[in-house]
Amino acid sequence: MQSLNIFVVHPSQILTDHLPFGAGWIVYNYLRGLAERGHVIHVAAPRVEMRDPVPEGMHVHLISPRSKPSRLAYIAGVRGLFERLSRSLRFDIAQQFTPVETGLSFALLGAGVPLVLGPYSGYWPADAYVQPRRESLPAKLKRGVRDSLAALQQKQARALVITCPAALNRIASPAAWKDKVHVIAHGIDSRGYRERTALPDGRSILFLSNLEYRKGIFTLLDAFDRMAAAIPDGTLEIWGDGSEAAAVERRASESPFHARIHIKGRAPREKVAEIMRSHSVYCMPSYGEPFGMTLLEAMASGVPIVTTDAGGPPHIVHSAGGRIVPMGNPDQLASALLEVLSSRQLQRSMGAYNRQRVEQEFDWNRSLDRMESVYRHVLGRGALTPAAV
Repeated sequence: MQSLNIFVVHPSQILTDHLPFGAGWIVYNYLRGLAERGHVIHVAAPRVEMRDPVPEGMHVHLISPRSKPSRLAYIAGVRGLFERLSRSLRFDIAQQFTPVETGLSFALLGAGVPLVLGPYSGYWPADAYVQPRRESLPAKLKRGVRDSLAALQQKQARALVITCPAALNRIASPAAWKDKVHVIAHGIDSRGYRERTALPDGRSILFLSNLEYRKGIFTLLDAFDRMAAAIPDGTLEIWGDGSEAAAVERRASESPFHARIHIKGRAPREKVAEIMRSHSVYCMPSYGEPFGMTLLEAMASGVPIVTTDAGGPPHIVHSAGGRIVPMGNPDQLASALLEVLSSRQLQRSMGAYNRQRVEQEFDWNRSLDRMESVYRHVLGRGALTPAAV
């Protein structure tokens, strides 16, 4: 594709190449890939945490770097940056990446540059929390204002990108705006995840995520208690931290099989692929995961998956590569895990299928191809590339 000048309104709260901050790491991979394809990227960002130099062609501009700016101050800073850069550079596209913070793209109202919003991931459902969220009247009014501003923002845009059909709950008028809604799943650099050549000796379940109620960790602990007697060599390894870390440790210590539950803490980004390969099955029992990047990491590592039927996971995981069970159901979760752990042949075939699916559908190059296709469509230069999900 012909090189474009792209102005990024907002990449994430933190743009990073190494921290375990999902949105910032995902967006960095998008921007790095676009720069490596020859596009010139100018990024307005509130915070940047980089370990390696940014690639040639990618320019990062901090907005109010000494303090956390208010939303209005950030919008003003972005507009000022855009006007300064525009004196010597004509931008082809502007984009606000995930998560699409409400109102920030208003910085470019009247600027005359086509706007792309997303990729959007879906909202967590209300029952994804320990106590289902009940809105007070002020909170409802605030949400109403937010939704109205989001609708105006989306009306302004030429293209709305979502990660999977579950993210349609982020689009104000999906039926009216169907011609500008495009599905592009997040991708993964499969070259950075070596496919395992042999199964682990034991039978082990991996949980690698934030230790939060909505991630389903307590459902998994209940499921492990139900199945552990049937697999005397089975273990559960938990990686992550979060607000429920102490409660998870307490619940694990109360299990009759506590000696086989191992809590490891936060996983270093550079160790994730190795951790994935060392387990029999990866389990993500979330209550409506908006997308599910760790599913792609497990798939790229050639590992079977057991996950739940809400949000992004059912759009990522195929029955040939894993099992999908109702969320919040420890009995069915235990049955699915037991099925996978009981068959090494199933582990091999599921792992091989997942690796192949990542290479064919979820590799970063596919995501970048589709994003460039949306740019061409917005600029009137070509047809769209088919979506992955």
